[in-house]
Amino acid sequence: MSKCAVSCAKVASTNIIAKGSGGQVSEQPAVNPARAAHIPALDGVRGIAILMVLFEHFTPKYYATNSLPLRFIEQLAHSCWMGVDLFFVLSGFLITGILLRARSSPRYFISFYGRRALRIFPIYYLVLVLVFLSPWLVTQSNDVKRMLSLWPWYWFYATNYLIALRGSFQPLDSRTLGLGHFWSLAVEEHFYLLWPTIVWICSERTLARVCLAIMATAFALRCWAAWVGHDLIYLYVTTHCRMDSLAVGALLAVLVRQREPRILLRRYKWVALSAGAATVIISALQQRGLQTALTIVEYSIVALAFAAFICLSLCGGRVSRMVSSRPLRFFGIYSYGIYIYHGLFATKLTETFSIKKMSFNTGHLWLGILPHYVLCIGIPLVVAILSYHLIEMHFLKLKRFFQ
Repeated sequence: MSKCAVSCAKVASTNIIAKGSGGQVSEQPAVNPARAAHIPALDGVRGIAILMVLFEHFTPKYYATNSLPLRFIEQLAHSCWMGVDLFFVLSGFLITGILLRARSSPRYFISFYGRRALRIFPIYYLVLVLVFLSPWLVTQSNDVKRMLSLWPWYWFYATNYLIALRGSFQPLDSRTLGLGHFWSLAVEEHFYLLWPTIVWICSERTLARVCLAIMATAFALRCWAAWVGHDLIYLYVTTHCRMDSLAVGALLAVLVRQREPRILLRRYKWVALSAGAATVIISALQQRGLQTALTIVEYSIVALAFAAFICLSLCGGRVSRMVSSRPLRFFGIYSYGIYIYHGLFATKLTETFSIKKMSFNTGHLWLGILPHYVLCIGIPLVVAILSYHLIEMHFLKLKRFFQ
C-alpha cells in the first residue's frame, strides 16, 4: 500500500466531522474498535457500570418513609441491577475484539490466558486467602462458618451454581461478610474458558451466527427453567441462562470489524430504539410486581440496549465525550478492584453510615443521602486504588511476557 493510501486511511479512521453546539464545525475523534487495543470511552462505560452496581448495593431497601427523595432513590437503585449486565456485554465485546485481533498469533491461547490470569486471579484469590485464613473469623457466627465451609465453590468459580442450587444468596452472604457478588465473576470466567476456542475455529461470518445461536439458546433455556419451576434466582445467576448478554457483546465486536460504529448504529437504529424503549418499560413494570412474566425476555432486551449504548459511545459526539469524562474513566480504571472489594463490607458500611445516622438524627432523612453515598462508595474506591497500585500493577507488568 502506498504512503498516500496509508495516510488517507489514517485520516478516515481517526476523524469524524461533527457540528458543535454553536453550529461551528469541529473534529471529533472516531474510534476503530477493530484495531484499537485501548478505547478510553469504554473505560467510561465501565465506570458507569460499576457506579450502577454500587448505587444498587449501597442503597438501603428497608426504610418505610414518606420521604420523596428516598423513595425516588430506592426506585432508581432497583433498576441499577442492570449494571452487571452492562459489564457482561462490555466483556463480550472487549474479549471478542482481543481474540479476533490476535487470532493469527502463534501464541494465541498462551497470550490470552496468561494475560487474563494476571488481570483477574491475583486479587480474587488474595481476597479468598485473606477471608478464609483471617484469624478473626474463628470467633464469628455460625452463618459465617457455614459460608466458609463452601470454599470449593469459590476457588473454582462455581458460586453462581451454588446460589442456583440453594435458591438464595444466603450461602455466600452473612451479616458481617459478603461474597455473593462473586457469582458474576464465575459467569465471566466460564466465558473466558470456552470462548477463545470458538473464536479460533470460526470465521467471522460463522462466529456471528454462533452468537445469534447462543442468544436464542439462552432465551430457550430461560423458558425451560421457568416452565419446570426454577425460581428467578436460577434464571439470574446461571451461566447458561445469562450467556446471551456476553454473546450480544461478542456479536457487536464482530459487526464493528465489518462496518464503522456510526454506520452500524444507523443501520440497526430500529433495534436500538426498540431495545431502549423496552428496557424502560420493563423496568417500570417490574416495579409493579410483574418480574416473573418479564424475566425470560428482559436480559436479552437489556443486553441489546447496552450494545447500542456501547456502539454509540464509539461514534464520537456528545455521548462519546460524556463517557470519556475523567470521573467516569477514573471509576472505570479501578472498577475491577471496586467490584471485588465492595461486597466484603457492603452490609457493614450501609449500617455504619446509614442514611438515618448520616442525617445526624435531625428527623430529615434526605440530609443523610449525600454523606451516605460518599462514604459507602468512597471507602471501596480507596481500597481499590491502593490495591491497584500496590498489588495489581506488579502483576500487570508481567503481561509483556505474553505478547
